[in-house]
Amino acid sequence: MNKSILLLLISTILFLSACSISANNENGSATEVILPVTKDLPQNQKVREIVLNVPTKEDDPIQYEYGFMMAEEWKKLGLDVKVEPLNSSSFSDIHAQKKEFDSLILTWNHSFNGYDPDSFINRLGANHGDNLSGYDHAEYNAMVDEQRKTKNLGDRKEIIKKAEEQLLENVPIAPIVHRNHLLPIKNEKFTNFTYTTGEGLNSFWTFMELEPKGIQKYVRWGYPSDLETLNPLASSRKLDSQVFRLVYDHLVRISETGEVKNSAATSIEDVNEDGKKYLIKLREDLTFHDGEKVTATDIKFSFDLVKESKIPAFDSLVEHIEKVEIVDELSVRFTLKQHFAPFLSETLSQIYILPHHIWQPIFEEKGGNGVLEDSNEKMIGSGPFIFDYWDPGQELKLDTNKNYFSQSKINGILRIPYENEEKLITDVINGNVEISGAEVTPIEVEKLNESNEMEVISVPSVDLDAVHFNIREKPFDDHFFRQALTLTIPREKIIGEILKEHAQVANGLIAPANESWHSSDLEGYEYNLEAAVNTLKDAGYKWNEKGEIYYPGKPK
Repeated sequence: MNKSILLLLISTILFLSACSISANNENGSATEVILPVTKDLPQNQKVREIVLNVPTKEDDPIQYEYGFMMAEEWKKLGLDVKVEPLNSSSFSDIHAQKKEFDSLILTWNHSFNGYDPDSFINRLGANHGDNLSGYDHAEYNAMVDEQRKTKNLGDRKEIIKKAEEQLLENVPIAPIVHRNHLLPIKNEKFTNFTYTTGEGLNSFWTFMELEPKGIQKYVRWGYPSDLETLNPLASSRKLDSQVFRLVYDHLVRISETGEVKNSAATSIEDVNEDGKKYLIKLREDLTFHDGEKVTATDIKFSFDLVKESKIPAFDSLVEHIEKVEIVDELSVRFTLKQHFAPFLSETLSQIYILPHHIWQPIFEEKGGNGVLEDSNEKMIGSGPFIFDYWDPGQELKLDTNKNYFSQSKINGILRIPYENEEKLITDVINGNVEISGAEVTPIEVEKLNESNEMEVISVPSVDLDAVHFNIREKPFDDHFFRQALTLTIPREKIIGEILKEHAQVANGLIAPANESWHSSDLEGYEYNLEAAVNTLKDAGYKWNEKGEIYYPGKPK
């Protein structure tokens, strides 16, 4: 053999070699993945330490635990991964700054009033406040706008699916699981516990359908925290809204299965059949809790107040409304700037009907800020429950509205706040409360079911657990890198070992429980360590003799 060729071969063998990493597949069987090795890589090309933020064990023990599990998988790619738990206030700071993180696990809660996919799809639009990743893709932004304008449901569903497919290709966020709601109840004194897929027993319909078995007519609803305010415009917290919607009515409500049902409205007519103008007629028998009749004036005022005052919690719901006009005492006409697909399911189901005679003087005297700052101590609405009193830290009492067109079967609700969830669950077991607004963990479900002291209802969720990547920064600016990380998320293992099967694999944004909008044929990311390594290798990433990963080419 020619001496120069022999030297070249020896040099190549010394320069290029391989190391292997052993891993278990999600079914538990061992597999070996070969990492190609390149010697003498420049140190400045080494991929830096990356940080995965997770909730603290106290805030979310499930995400805390599987965050560490995910990090161990990422380390198999040659990454130096640090898991950093953060409390809820620190997460809020990140949410405000948007740039001060690498990757983080959090839950997207679906709109409690509906299943419309816009509330998830729109969150990754360029200007949305929940777009922590910094995703700004012209084609995707166009799809967000297009699905909002599309009237045909079949066409809109196809646009939603294409948007999800693009997200799966670019993975600014990596879907992990849709966790079930695990809600304990004491069913000795009440029956017909009706839950909603997205909310479980904290649903509006729970309190409308619940029936007493005996002499106790007030249901006790334990909750892990108290209200912040009695002002329905001043809070964007879901737990506060779960009380407000019992006191205040809406033009429509969303049924247990996600369908739009008339409430204060008796009919809604798409006047020109183009989704831009709606004539809405009101019930004749609807009155506020102080006896005043609900009229078109109250409807126009409620929507105009939110729009003119730019109420933060509701501003995005009314921005597409051009004007609201009074047609007659019980009829209003909405004119939209353009067709807005979620108008019925989102806008009309979430804007509270406020009494003009109470709020108009406040607005005239103090303006929008005064409206937000008002204590609203009497809390007068027109909904199925009448506010009686609120003793902060102790109890809130609501009485059934005997004049409401669809009367609840109970006499009222006692909502009791708790300082910790452990005490709340204990009180459910002991029969001191019937409904827990706090969820239990899968491990606790097993223990509680063994005791036969209470029932735990497992309700499929439309919420989404996902890891959000900060794509503004290296190495997360590379979608091949993000794809590789996503391929090593052990979803089935998380569901089996940590969630005890109380969850579904998330292949996209829309959960299987949201049957009307879920695309069952989306190709998500199954755990595949070898595919993850090959994705990085094909993108030019390299590994040294220790299995540490390096950027392709020269670092930017």
